Amino acid sequence: MSVALGRLMAGRALRPVRMRADKARRISERNLHERLVIAGPDDELKDLGDTIDDLLSRLDAAFDAQKRFAADASHELRTPLTPQRDARGGARRPRE
Repeated sequence: MSVALGRLMAGRALRPVRMRADKARRISERNLHERLVIAGPDDELKDLGDTIDDLLSRLDAAFDAQKRFAADASHELRTPLTPQRDARGGARRPRE
């Protein structure tokens, strides 16, 4: 009887942790904008949730920077160099 009551109490106490862990598992590179947003008293669980939210914000910013870099690099690679050199007057004449 006391074991069953202990399990019930522990299950209720850990339910918020499981819910937050499940939400954190569902966050991927496609939805890094989502946050855990833990409301409640300033305790260890809220501190952990805020820390994870901060981490997700930094990851989201890093992924955005990587996407911008890849787009910029792709654009630069598609831009031919010869017309740029010609526009600056840097085209070489063929040797005779």
